[in-house]
Amino acid sequence: MRPMIGAGAKRLVLAALICAMLSGAAIPALADSLTDKLCEKGVLSEAECNELRQADGARMSSSFKDGFKWKSNDGQHEIQLAGRVQLDYRSYDNQTPADTFDIRRAFLGVKGKMYENWSFEVTSNLDGSDLEYAYLDYKWSDAAQLRMGAFKYQFSFDQLTSSRFTDFVERSFVDSWVPGKDVGVMFYGEPRKNVVSYSLGVANGEGKNSNEVDPVADDKDIIGRLAVNLAPIANWSDGVLHVGGGYAGGTIAAGNPGNQRTEARGLTFFQGVGPGGTEMDRERTNVEGVVAFGSVKVQGEWLRSNFSGQGGYDRDIDTAYVSANWLITGEKYIDNYTIDGMRSIKPESTIENGGRGAWEVGARFSQFEADNQFGVTAASTNKADAVTVGLKWIPNNVTRFMLDYVTTDFDTPITSGTETITQEKAVILRSQIYF
Repeated sequence: MRPMIGAGAKRLVLAALICAMLSGAAIPALADSLTDKLCEKGVLSEAECNELRQADGARMSSSFKDGFKWKSNDGQHEIQLAGRVQLDYRSYDNQTPADTFDIRRAFLGVKGKMYENWSFEVTSNLDGSDLEYAYLDYKWSDAAQLRMGAFKYQFSFDQLTSSRFTDFVERSFVDSWVPGKDVGVMFYGEPRKNVVSYSLGVANGEGKNSNEVDPVADDKDIIGRLAVNLAPIANWSDGVLHVGGGYAGGTIAAGNPGNQRTEARGLTFFQGVGPGGTEMDRERTNVEGVVAFGSVKVQGEWLRSNFSGQGGYDRDIDTAYVSANWLITGEKYIDNYTIDGMRSIKPESTIENGGRGAWEVGARFSQFEADNQFGVTAASTNKADAVTVGLKWIPNNVTRFMLDYVTTDFDTPITSGTETITQEKAVILRSQIYF
């Protein structure tokens, strides 16, 4: 004997099948709409409606908005495919280094959230340098979050601006000495969005995706930052008035405190020499500032790196830059400003809509100066100045093209191969897609 199916159950099964078919066709919004209609007309009971809506909430809907995203209909879970590819061409006026095409970055990863409090990211650089990010976040509120894993520590506004959105193809001299990406934990938050930001973290101090391997010099780095945007406080709605500072301190193995090459990724012109013994202290202090109004932005930073160790070894390396940029097509920097770095410039009219995209010009002056006690060799100088002028075209929200001309002047001549060099001139071209 065939079991009897009630009319209400038939309606529920029919509606569920229709919703499932629509969901399988990647248009779950229509399924939700159909459910609402059936409920409004009384075809389904209240209990049946609640059951279907609960099922709807468990499904994922897909979308593309500057990237591929999937989100559960109840809004509790989300996953996004993220990536970038940057193809560079660099040309130099000297015989060394060689002119070259270069896949500067090829990132691919996933990030997302689970429930209301947990989020994550896992991203790898496919150019061979392996893992970039692998972290888990827990969020009590916007003002209090905890991050654990391998990630970029909050220090230096320019470093916090993703390589997708930097003002110029390469960052300044300052960037060579910031903590950047490391492994550890960080407590951070924004008590007031884009007005106040803070962070305090502990890291291995060994750099990107690196474990601590030295049992003698194994003290961890303490890294902190505080930044304030005074514009909203002053009711300046169309501008940015950002000030901030950071500190990082810890102990590292004695040896080379660091090297420096030109901003065009050309010659390495400084090679540091550390103290004797097994370890040395390293402290880094940073000050950052951004002023923007409408389509004009001025940005600058100063960073001092101090190294001290055995035998009275106590030496500083100072780096600084100041830059000015102008969006000549009229976009406003307030629209892509966050207190933790600039984000994507959105063209007012994209080429897909018959527009011209966004165009930007800029100039930057940078300086590197190491303590004279480091000494000067044939291949090394303690001071250099760099000037960068750049042109940027952003056709749409996911692509950009950049052209920079970089001149670096060395305080004392350096030798590379058979050449004695006092200046490096370079042209850099970048094409980029990101999502």
